[in-house]
Amino acid sequence: MWSLEISHAVIAVMKFADKQAALETADVLVIDDDPGDIVLTRQVLKHGGTFGQILSASSADEALALFRGYLRQPDGHAWTRLPAVVLLDIWMPVKTGHDFLEEFAELRDNELLGGVVVAMLSSSSADHDRMKSSRFSFVIDYLVKPLGVADVDRFLSGIATRRGVRHQS
Repeated sequence: MWSLEISHAVIAVMKFADKQAALETADVLVIDDDPGDIVLTRQVLKHGGTFGQILSASSADEALALFRGYLRQPDGHAWTRLPAVVLLDIWMPVKTGHDFLEEFAELRDNELLGGVVVAMLSSSSADHDRMKSSRFSFVIDYLVKPLGVADVDRFLSGIATRRGVRHQS
């Protein structure tokens, strides 16, 4: 009886460790037209979390092209794996972050992209920007620039909660 309970406990701990490891090695894609904001966001992410690669795209179109390219040829793509998390600026020239969300929603119908989540990272704290972003179920957070370590910790806790893992800050 005890050995069965201990076995279940060991399995639960192993599953937790696997989920925690997956979270801690998740690749992040930062989409922002401001190179300075990308550098700052990278530094804060490196300091505040334990991520895999921190990738970047300087426009919504560039990021969408990367995702489309991955869907066409996942084995031969520049990314060795998909980013699990996208940090997305809203106000970019040509195509805004909201435009990205519209197109990305269609791409997410593909099961390869179904697990990718987005957090808005914007200088705007306007309610209408938050509301427009929240229409998409895959948008899990709205962070206001400049990003700080406390924001990263809160963000990681939110991701962990969605994945059924407790984040240790």
